[in-house]
Amino acid sequence: MGPVTCLKVLANDPVFEEVITMKSHRWVSVLLFLIFVIGVFPIFSHPANAADADRKTLTDLLTELEQEIEKATELLKLVHLDGKENELCDNLAYGEHKLLALARVLATGAEFVMLDEPVSGLPPGSVDEVLEVIKDLVTQGKTILLVEHNMEAAMGICDWIFVLNFGELLTSGTPDEIRKHEEVIRVYLGV
Repeated sequence: MGPVTCLKVLANDPVFEEVITMKSHRWVSVLLFLIFVIGVFPIFSHPANAADADRKTLTDLLTELEQEIEKATELLKLVHLDGKENELCDNLAYGEHKLLALARVLATGAEFVMLDEPVSGLPPGSVDEVLEVIKDLVTQGKTILLVEHNMEAAMGICDWIFVLNFGELLTSGTPDEIRKHEEVIRVYLGV
């Protein structure tokens, strides 16, 4: 189940209405996140940005660059990658790549973040580290929409869960409600 199907299903759920009707500037942040993930760095890609750079001194640009490096360093600390600043990304472990992706999301300033299976394929220790970072983001006031097949992870981190079955909303509720839901037990546990 992909994130687009998830959004389509949730858009028809009244509990999810608040997220769907968020102000457009938050959706712009989400779109910036998507642009960032595919590797398009928008710093000088827009003509207005390039023109703005032409009106600055080299000192201004260097000051801005230093500020961006400071921000990036803080983001690496936030996602537990401090000390890896000079490491080639190719040399990072798979779990560290997931943490780096979270840092890239945070670099956009997005307040609403949709994460598509952030712990898939990770060993247990890395799962815990990624979940810890996600919990920290929520503590900082970020809204996280998590699409995740690892039910243990989802149950341990989510306040509210939407359960989908073949693209249809089966139910939604708190983790405790989902654990006890007869249809969820039947469909996902075969009982």
